[in-house]
Amino acid sequence: MSIKIREASPEDSEEICLIHCSDVDHWYKQDGDQKIQVQYEELTPIEHWRQGGPWMDLGLCRQYLKNGIQRLGITPLIATVNNRCVGEAEFVLCHEPEPYFDFGYLTTIVVHKDVRRRGIGTKLVKECMKRTADAGLRFFDTVPEGVALNLYNKLGMMKWKEFPVLSLPINKRRLNLKHTYTEVEKSYDPTDDFSVIIDHWYPAKYRWTYFHDEEYRRFYSAKKQKIVQMQLENHEVIVALDHWPWNNTAGRFILFINPYSPLKIKELTQIVPVVNELSIEMDFTSLDARGVDPEIIQKEDLESLGFTGQPVLKKTSFLYLRGQV
Repeated sequence: MSIKIREASPEDSEEICLIHCSDVDHWYKQDGDQKIQVQYEELTPIEHWRQGGPWMDLGLCRQYLKNGIQRLGITPLIATVNNRCVGEAEFVLCHEPEPYFDFGYLTTIVVHKDVRRRGIGTKLVKECMKRTADAGLRFFDTVPEGVALNLYNKLGMMKWKEFPVLSLPINKRRLNLKHTYTEVEKSYDPTDDFSVIIDHWYPAKYRWTYFHDEEYRRFYSAKKQKIVQMQLENHEVIVALDHWPWNNTAGRFILFINPYSPLKIKELTQIVPVVNELSIEMDFTSLDARGVDPEIIQKEDLESLGFTGQPVLKKTSFLYLRGQV
C-alpha cells in the first residue's frame, strides 16, 4: 500500500471531517441529564464539536483550519492512499523557555477507522518529526491518546512528565485577598519568557493566542475572559481564565510563570484567592486546572487549598511525551 503525505488546507475540510467522524460510532444529543442517541443531521455544529472537536462539523472544520494555519502556525498534514484521504495530523513549531526549549508539538492525529493498523499513523508522525528536525528544532512532544502510546514509544518518544488534572469548586464567600493584581494588556506576549505550568496540554504560544486573538475567540464562542498579572516573592505569574465553549459556568484555569522554578505554598495562597475572586466575577461554579506541572506545584498543596481530583474530560492525569529528532 502506497501512502503519500502532503500538506492540507481548508479546501480539504470535507475529507478531514469524514476522517475524524469515522471515530464516532453513535451520535448523542444532551437532553437535561440524559444523552439521547440521534442522527448526525439532528445535531447543531456545537453539538458535533462536543463529540470530538471542531473537525466533527464541516463548517467548523473549515474555519478551524483557516484560523489554525493563519493564527496558530499549525501545519496540517494529510495521508492519502490511491488519492483517498485516510489520515490527518497537525503539529506546530514552538519556542519556549527551559525546560521546554525549541520543539515540535503534535496537536492532532486521526486515521480513518477503516484503514487503521496499516502504518498510516506512523508515517504521519514521522513526517511531522522530520519537518521539526528540518526546521532546526531538537525535540518533538505530544500528549498521547489511548492505544497510540505504543506508536510513539516505537518512534523513541517516552514519558517526560505526568500532569495531574484537578478541579476547584468556587467558594462564593469571597476569600481574603492577600495580594494585588493588574489586568494584562492584550498587546503583551509573555511566551518568550513565561512557561505554562497549568494546562500545558498545548504549547504556550498556542494557549496565549487563544486568549489574545479576537477572531480565534469568536470562533470558540469565548465570551468570558480574565487575564491578570501578579508579582510574588520569587515569581511573576499570569493568571488566565475563560470558559468551556459549551458551558458558561465551567471555567478553565491557565497559569503562566517566570522563572520556571517551584512555587512555594505561601505564593499559592496568594494566587488561589485571586483565582476564586475572578471566578466569582465570571459566574463560574467550578474551575478546571488541566495538567498541573508537578515540578512547579505539588498536587498535595493544591488539594490543601481546595482543589479536588475530579476528572476533567474523563482524565485524572495525562502523560506528556518527548523524543529527539
